[in-house]
Amino acid sequence: MPVDTVKTTMQVTGKFSNVVNKVKVEGIPALYHGSLASASATFVGHYPWFFTYNFLSEKIPEQDEPLKELGRRAILGFCSSAVSDTCSNSIRVVKVYKQSSPEAISYPQVVRNVIQESGVSGLMFRGLETKILSNGLQGILFSVMWKHFEKVLFPQKRIRSTKKQCNLFSGRDA
Repeated sequence: MPVDTVKTTMQVTGKFSNVVNKVKVEGIPALYHGSLASASATFVGHYPWFFTYNFLSEKIPEQDEPLKELGRRAILGFCSSAVSDTCSNSIRVVKVYKQSSPEAISYPQVVRNVIQESGVSGLMFRGLETKILSNGLQGILFSVMWKHFEKVLFPQKRIRSTKKQCNLFSGRDA
């Protein structure tokens, strides 16, 4: 968490001295400001990602052509990341504000400040476009590569979509 706090503060303010000053005043715990929001955003983002991925996996049929299957996996990854980011964005906005604040500030005060500065839309959507783009590309890469390596490394675990599967115990077709 301290590395994330330093990175976030420097991205927002552009100054490492802000982190140093905050630690001088508040001690090492200042490096952990935003930890609860960070953990919460991760938790809130995981369920929608896997729900979306699994839902779309069932609704969008697997493709026989390799290029079309790559496209399918890319769509699954991008959409899953977009839904996840949308669900967790407001918590991440709070995390960034709390981490980059020059002094200690409570979570309720952070929410009030963000709403006062940017309105509810600022709380919900600040930075979301960039987040969806960057995490969407990451989701595409993850989904495509994950399934590719899963197929290569564990070919025996691949479930076939045909109804005729080999019965491993009797040596005959099911």
